[in-house]
Amino acid sequence: MADRKTYHVDARRDGRWWFVYVPELDTAGQARKVRQIEGAARDVISLFLNVDPDSFDVEIFVEIPTAARNLWSEAKLREEHAREETDAAAKLARKAVRALLDDGLGETEAAQVLGLSRQRIHQLSATSANDVFQTRASKLAARAAAASSLASHPKTGRGAKLNR
Repeated sequence: MADRKTYHVDARRDGRWWFVYVPELDTAGQARKVRQIEGAARDVISLFLNVDPDSFDVEIFVEIPTAARNLWSEAKLREEHAREETDAAAKLARKAVRALLDDGLGETEAAQVLGLSRQRIHQLSATSANDVFQTRASKLAARAAAASSLASHPKTGRGAKLNR
């Protein structure tokens, strides 16, 4: 089975329409709505090459205005920092519970002192801080890679791939 050809497609707003450009073929089309970009790209490519619209793949990159792209990048960065702070706070909470239990308090007493349920104290004491931190770190790394996609094309103002 042969590999399917993938065409790179750039889409940007042009007035009330989306300009859909296929650089490899130096051809373009237009779409009225974002959800129509892929169909427009497939139509343009299939007409240009005289092939079936489902015989190839398209990779769509939507260009967004620089101001919106910068604001989005800042928002994603702040979300990332907030997640890191939340992880650090959770780790401290687990340590606090562990310290109370190591000091001889039972789960019920620790719950009363900290204003939590006994079940929550049990969860915090049973959770290995190291395992949770490592799992969360791998999730954070994946999110950071996704968030950086907007910043990967700073000169063109290109955004991320269109999610499908």
